[in-house]
Amino acid sequence: MKLPNNYLINHKLNIKEDNEVLTADYNSVEIDGTSMYKGNLLSNLEDIKVLFDKRNLEFKLGKEDMVWGEKTSGKHPFKHTIDINDKTITFFDGNLDDRNANNPQIYVENTIKILNQELGILKSNERFFMLTGLECVYYILADNNMLTDFKSIENQIENKILEF
Repeated sequence: MKLPNNYLINHKLNIKEDNEVLTADYNSVEIDGTSMYKGNLLSNLEDIKVLFDKRNLEFKLGKEDMVWGEKTSGKHPFKHTIDINDKTITFFDGNLDDRNANNPQIYVENTIKILNQELGILKSNERFFMLTGLECVYYILADNNMLTDFKSIENQIENKILEF
């Protein structure tokens, strides 16, 4: 069995289902890492912003900046930043060839770490963890009790739960 299956998540975690909500109680966002590192990072953050908004947590998105340096001798400098809550946050800064070699993993991991840092600054009792999927990952925003509940069903599913 594969998650997320909203019926199973709602049933196992005893969450009331809201038919207007695509995720269980505004707790998760589907992330396609390849799409994220190929230019859709800001779009993914706009989806994640809904989770912050539903909790009355500040998550103000601002300017996105992608700077490509001059390519020389196998090096191609690249820096990708987005303003979050009036701070410029760096998602990638290095050799563009390294970014491509590691595919979306750098973006997926950096993004979840950055989101958890923001939650810490906002003194939230929730944090993001990752649930693997077939062609994507799911960022799930939960408190420790919900994470414990997810871990209790981990041996019944083929997905992996990753914490950062």
